[in-house]
Amino acid sequence: MAGLNGKYEHIKNENVLEYFKGVGVTDEMIEKIGKLPTTLEITISGNSVTLKSSKGTTFELGKEFEDKMPTGQVAKSVATLEGNKLTINSTLDGKKGARSYETTADGLLVTLTAEETPIVGKRYYKRV
Repeated sequence: MAGLNGKYEHIKNENVLEYFKGVGVTDEMIEKIGKLPTTLEITISGNSVTLKSSKGTTFELGKEFEDKMPTGQVAKSVATLEGNKLTINSTLDGKKGARSYETTADGLLVTLTAEETPIVGKRYYKRV
């Protein structure tokens, strides 16, 4: 969907630190994640999706792919696209989680959820 296509700059977080702690990410790794680039580029063409921030990841909607996490671990993930919302459901070490990318009036909202914590992390971006 063309609505998600574009480049975004991170502007704020909501409960992201708490979310990472809730899923067991160490303080040292959280500090490293905090130093990652603050821009995100999304390109969707047909069934192909590319997410580019500190690394580039390209995958096909509806097909399982290896999804490298900022921690260095690799999850098995499947992406779906419904309207203006891209959702990536992942399994890592038997634990399930998801992240969604959804356009808003101000830009983009990335929502992080996991079955092992009730905490929902949100990352807000503006379109650039």
